Amino acid sequence: MRCASACAVAFIGGQRRTLASEAKIGLHGDRMDSVQSIIVTDAQIEQDRDRSLFAKAGVAPWFVERMFDTPAEGMWWPTSGQLLSVGVAHVVAR
Repeated sequence: MRCASACAVAFIGGQRRTLASEAKIGLHGDRMDSVQSIIVTDAQIEQDRDRSLFAKAGVAPWFVERMFDTPAEGMWWPTSGQLLSVGVAHVVAR
């Protein structure tokens, strides 16, 4: 089971975040691509909002920095142990 990119924002919004033992969460910094002009959206504002969401969820600051430092073209796949230790997940279901 894999959750990558924007679904990590939905995951961090959970009150009790349980990660299946085989699950992987892929993370990276924000990117907005469109051939159309997106008038009411600013990539930096959205990324700042996501940073705040992760901080309010209790995720370690160094982890949030690493996540957003990962280029949008790439993907960072932290281990389940890392996700637990920094507060992304509360429990790993075995």
